Amino acid sequence: MDNPALRPGALLQETWEAIRAHPIALLLPMVLLGLINGGGTTRSRYDFTPGATPLAYLPFYAFLGLLALAIVVLLFLAYVYATLMTAKAAIAATQQNRDMDLGEAFREASPLFVAGIGTFLLWGLVVVVGLILVVVPGLIAIAGLLPIVGVLVLEGLQGPAALKRAWALTRGHRWNLFLAAGAIILANVVLGAILGLLPVIGNALAGIVGGASLAAGIVMSVCAYEHLRRDAPHHAGVVQPAAPML
Repeated sequence: MDNPALRPGALLQETWEAIRAHPIALLLPMVLLGLINGGGTTRSRYDFTPGATPLAYLPFYAFLGLLALAIVVLLFLAYVYATLMTAKAAIAATQQNRDMDLGEAFREASPLFVAGIGTFLLWGLVVVVGLILVVVPGLIAIAGLLPIVGVLVLEGLQGPAALKRAWALTRGHRWNLFLAAGAIILANVVLGAILGLLPVIGNALAGIVGGASLAAGIVMSVCAYEHLRRDAPHHAGVVQPAAPML
Protein backbone atom coordinates (compact mmCIF):
# COMPACT_ATOMS: atom_id res chain seq x y z
CA MET A 1 0.00 0.00 0.00
CA ASP A 2 1.34 3.39 -0.99
CA ASN A 3 2.05 5.72 1.90
CA PRO A 4 2.06 9.38 0.81
CA ALA A 5 4.51 10.22 3.62
CA LEU A 6 7.09 7.88 2.06
CA ARG A 7 6.98 9.43 -1.38
CA PRO A 8 10.35 11.01 -2.25
CA GLY A 9 9.12 14.61 -2.19
CA ALA A 10 7.29 14.20 1.11
CA LEU A 11 10.18 12.37 2.79
CA LEU A 12 12.72 14.95 1.61
CA GLN A 13 10.44 17.74 2.79
CA GLU A 14 10.04 16.14 6.22
CA THR A 15 13.80 15.72 6.48
CA TRP A 16 14.38 19.33 5.47
CA GLU A 17 11.80 20.66 7.94
CA ALA A 18 13.40 18.72 10.81
CA ILE A 19 16.88 20.00 9.93
CA ARG A 20 15.65 23.57 9.44
CA ALA A 21 13.97 23.52 12.87
CA HIS A 22 16.95 21.91 14.68
CA PRO A 23 20.08 22.62 12.56
CA ILE A 24 22.71 22.56 15.32
CA ALA A 25 21.52 19.37 17.01
CA LEU A 26 21.11 17.48 13.73
CA LEU A 27 24.04 18.75 11.66
CA LEU A 28 26.89 19.64 14.00
CA PRO A 29 28.40 16.18 14.79
CA MET A 30 28.54 15.06 11.15
CA VAL A 31 29.57 18.46 9.79
CA LEU A 32 32.49 18.64 12.21
CA LEU A 33 33.67 15.18 11.15
CA GLY A 34 33.19 16.08 7.50
CA LEU A 35 35.27 19.22 8.00
CA ILE A 36 38.05 17.23 9.68
CA ASN A 37 37.98 14.60 6.95
CA GLY A 38 37.78 17.07 4.07
CA GLY A 39 40.25 19.53 5.56
CA GLY A 40 42.77 16.74 6.04
CA THR A 41 42.65 15.73 2.37
CA THR A 42 45.83 16.84 0.63
CA ARG A 43 47.68 16.03 -2.54
CA SER A 44 51.25 15.14 -1.70
CA ARG A 45 54.27 14.34 -3.83
CA TYR A 46 57.32 12.68 -2.40
CA ASP A 47 60.78 13.36 -3.83
CA PHE A 48 63.04 10.41 -3.14
CA THR A 49 66.77 10.18 -3.48
CA PRO A 50 67.70 9.52 -7.14
CA GLY A 51 69.04 6.06 -7.79
CA ALA A 52 67.68 4.44 -4.63
CA THR A 53 65.98 1.07 -5.04
CA PRO A 54 62.22 0.77 -4.35
CA LEU A 55 62.97 -1.64 -1.49
CA ALA A 56 64.74 1.18 0.32
CA TYR A 57 61.40 2.92 0.69
CA LEU A 58 59.53 -0.15 1.99
CA PRO A 59 59.65 0.88 5.70
CA PHE A 60 58.40 4.33 4.76
CA TYR A 61 55.48 2.92 2.76
CA ALA A 62 54.70 0.45 5.56
CA PHE A 63 54.59 3.31 8.06
CA LEU A 64 52.28 5.31 5.78
CA GLY A 65 50.03 2.27 5.36
CA LEU A 66 49.74 1.69 9.11
CA LEU A 67 49.11 5.39 9.71
CA ALA A 68 46.39 5.47 7.05
CA LEU A 69 44.77 2.34 8.51
CA ALA A 70 44.76 3.87 12.00
CA ILE A 71 43.17 7.06 10.67
CA VAL A 72 40.50 5.10 8.80
CA VAL A 73 39.64 3.08 11.93
CA LEU A 74 39.45 6.20 14.10
CA LEU A 75 37.29 8.00 11.55
CA PHE A 76 34.95 5.02 11.29
CA LEU A 77 34.54 4.86 15.07
CA ALA A 78 33.93 8.60 15.17
CA TYR A 79 31.33 8.33 12.40
CA VAL A 80 29.56 5.51 14.26
CA TYR A 81 29.32 7.68 17.36
CA ALA A 82 28.25 10.72 15.35
CA THR A 83 25.60 8.66 13.55
CA LEU A 84 24.13 7.45 16.84
CA MET A 85 24.23 10.98 18.28
CA THR A 86 22.49 12.37 15.20
CA ALA A 87 19.88 9.61 15.32
CA LYS A 88 19.12 10.35 18.97
CA ALA A 89 18.85 14.06 18.18
CA ALA A 90 16.61 13.30 15.20
CA ILE A 91 14.25 11.25 17.39
CA ALA A 92 14.05 14.11 19.89
CA ALA A 93 13.44 16.59 17.07
CA THR A 94 10.77 14.60 15.20
CA GLN A 95 8.92 13.09 18.15
CA GLN A 96 9.32 15.77 20.82
CA ASN A 97 10.14 18.85 18.74
CA ARG A 98 13.12 19.71 20.92
CA ASP A 99 16.85 20.16 20.54
CA MET A 100 19.14 17.61 22.14
CA ASP A 101 22.46 19.15 23.15
CA LEU A 102 25.72 17.42 22.27
CA GLY A 103 26.36 16.25 25.82
CA GLU A 104 22.99 14.57 26.09
CA ALA A 105 23.30 13.05 22.62
CA PHE A 106 26.76 11.70 23.52
CA ARG A 107 25.48 10.09 26.70
CA GLU A 108 22.44 8.60 24.95
CA ALA A 109 24.60 7.16 22.15
CA SER A 110 27.12 5.48 24.47
CA PRO A 111 25.12 2.30 25.27
CA LEU A 112 24.64 1.64 21.54
CA PHE A 113 28.22 2.26 20.46
CA VAL A 114 29.49 -1.34 20.46
CA ALA A 115 26.33 -2.64 18.78
CA GLY A 116 26.61 0.18 16.25
CA ILE A 117 30.15 -0.79 15.26
CA GLY A 118 29.19 -4.32 14.24
CA THR A 119 25.88 -3.32 12.67
CA PHE A 120 27.34 -0.52 10.54
CA LEU A 121 30.29 -2.69 9.52
CA LEU A 122 27.88 -5.33 8.28
CA TRP A 123 25.71 -2.68 6.58
CA GLY A 124 28.79 -1.25 4.87
CA LEU A 125 29.90 -4.70 3.69
CA VAL A 126 26.49 -5.38 2.13
CA VAL A 127 26.45 -2.00 0.39
CA VAL A 128 30.05 -2.22 -0.85
CA VAL A 129 29.57 -5.73 -2.22
CA GLY A 130 26.40 -4.53 -3.92
CA LEU A 131 28.19 -1.55 -5.44
CA ILE A 132 30.92 -3.83 -6.77
CA LEU A 133 28.21 -5.94 -8.43
CA VAL A 134 27.47 -3.41 -11.19
CA VAL A 135 26.53 -0.63 -8.71
CA VAL A 136 22.76 -1.13 -8.89
CA PRO A 137 22.52 -3.82 -6.16
CA GLY A 138 24.42 -1.51 -3.83
CA LEU A 139 21.97 1.33 -4.45
CA ILE A 140 19.08 -1.07 -3.86
CA ALA A 141 20.73 -2.13 -0.60
CA ILE A 142 21.03 1.51 0.51
CA ALA A 143 17.31 2.02 -0.13
CA GLY A 144 16.23 -1.32 1.30
CA LEU A 145 18.24 -0.83 4.49
CA LEU A 146 17.52 2.89 4.91
CA PRO A 147 15.72 2.54 8.29
CA ILE A 148 18.67 0.62 9.81
CA VAL A 149 19.46 3.48 12.22
CA GLY A 150 15.92 3.57 13.56
CA VAL A 151 15.89 -0.20 13.96
CA LEU A 152 19.14 -0.12 15.92
CA VAL A 153 18.28 2.84 18.14
CA LEU A 154 14.57 2.30 18.77
CA GLU A 155 14.20 -1.48 18.61
CA GLY A 156 17.58 -2.48 19.97
CA LEU A 157 18.27 -4.96 17.17
CA GLN A 158 21.81 -5.29 15.87
CA GLY A 159 23.86 -7.17 13.30
CA PRO A 160 22.04 -9.48 10.88
CA ALA A 161 18.78 -9.13 12.83
CA ALA A 162 18.83 -5.36 12.33
CA LEU A 163 19.50 -5.71 8.59
CA LYS A 164 16.75 -8.31 8.23
CA ARG A 165 14.26 -6.11 10.08
CA ALA A 166 15.17 -3.01 8.04
CA TRP A 167 14.83 -4.96 4.78
CA ALA A 168 11.44 -6.31 5.81
CA LEU A 169 10.19 -2.84 6.78
CA THR A 170 10.98 -1.38 3.36
CA ARG A 171 9.13 -4.05 1.38
CA GLY A 172 6.88 -2.31 -1.14
CA HIS A 173 8.50 1.11 -0.52
CA ARG A 174 12.05 0.64 -1.83
CA TRP A 175 11.57 2.56 -5.06
CA ASN A 176 10.41 5.67 -3.22
CA LEU A 177 13.22 5.33 -0.70
CA PHE A 178 15.70 4.80 -3.53
CA LEU A 179 14.65 8.08 -5.18
CA ALA A 180 14.72 10.02 -1.89
CA ALA A 181 18.15 8.70 -0.85
CA GLY A 182 19.42 9.10 -4.41
CA ALA A 183 18.53 12.79 -4.37
CA ILE A 184 20.71 13.35 -1.30
CA ILE A 185 23.56 11.28 -2.73
CA LEU A 186 23.42 13.10 -6.07
CA ALA A 187 23.38 16.52 -4.41
CA ASN A 188 26.38 15.53 -2.30
CA VAL A 189 28.35 14.26 -5.31
CA VAL A 190 27.63 17.30 -7.47
CA LEU A 191 28.24 19.92 -4.78
CA GLY A 192 31.29 18.08 -3.45
CA ALA A 193 32.83 17.89 -6.93
CA ILE A 194 32.23 21.59 -7.57
CA LEU A 195 33.53 22.74 -4.19
CA GLY A 196 36.52 20.40 -4.42
CA LEU A 197 37.79 22.43 -7.38
CA LEU A 198 38.16 25.56 -5.26
CA PRO A 199 41.74 26.30 -4.13
CA VAL A 200 42.79 26.10 -0.48
CA ILE A 201 39.35 25.66 1.12
CA GLY A 202 37.68 23.49 -1.53
CA ASN A 203 38.26 20.14 0.18
CA ALA A 204 37.16 21.50 3.55
CA LEU A 205 33.93 22.87 2.07
CA ALA A 206 33.32 19.59 0.25
CA GLY A 207 33.81 17.79 3.57
CA ILE A 208 31.23 20.02 5.23
CA VAL A 209 28.73 19.27 2.46
CA GLY A 210 29.48 15.56 2.79
CA GLY A 211 28.91 15.67 6.54
CA ALA A 212 25.65 17.57 6.11
CA SER A 213 24.52 15.02 3.51
CA LEU A 214 25.25 12.15 5.87
CA ALA A 215 23.33 13.92 8.63
CA ALA A 216 20.38 14.43 6.27
CA GLY A 217 20.47 10.72 5.42
CA ILE A 218 20.35 9.80 9.11
CA VAL A 219 17.43 12.14 9.75
CA MET A 220 15.66 10.67 6.71
CA SER A 221 16.34 7.18 8.07
CA VAL A 222 14.61 8.06 11.35
CA CYS A 223 11.66 9.73 9.58
CA ALA A 224 11.25 6.78 7.21
CA TYR A 225 11.48 4.30 10.07
CA GLU A 226 8.58 5.93 11.91
CA HIS A 227 6.30 5.74 8.86
CA LEU A 228 7.40 2.22 7.93
CA ARG A 229 6.92 0.92 11.48
CA ARG A 230 3.30 2.07 11.47
CA ASP A 231 2.65 0.36 8.13
CA ALA A 232 4.48 -2.90 8.77
CA PRO A 233 3.04 -5.99 10.51
CA HIS A 234 4.19 -6.59 14.06
CA HIS A 235 7.68 -8.07 14.12
CA ALA A 236 7.78 -11.30 16.10
CA GLY A 237 9.77 -10.99 19.27
CA VAL A 238 10.18 -7.22 19.05
CA VAL A 239 8.18 -4.79 21.13
CA GLN A 240 7.75 -1.73 18.98
CA PRO A 241 8.15 1.33 21.18
CA ALA A 242 5.32 3.79 21.43
CA ALA A 243 7.68 6.50 22.63
CA PRO A 244 11.35 7.22 21.86
CA MET A 245 13.87 5.39 24.02
CA LEU A 246 15.90 8.45 24.95
